[in-house]
Amino acid sequence: MEQDHILEGYISFNIIPENESSAAWAIISELYIGDCDTNRKEEITQALLSAIAKEARKYHCTDIRWKISSKGHE
Repeated sequence: MEQDHILEGYISFNIIPENESSAAWAIISELYIGDCDTNRKEEITQALLSAIAKEARKYHCTDIRWKISSKGHE
């Protein structure tokens, strides 16, 4: 999401297609929310999560998962 050419947030995800033994699902690998007031952060978060949910429905995903990593964090 951008406002006035300033990146406010983004979400990175992959769709894992269905196969013989399981249904399709989506996995969120990155979520970034910029530095702004709490109300704006909530709006951005809601918009990004709604966007991935819409995309996941297109592919008949039964699940949206978060990839949790401590890589690069202490």
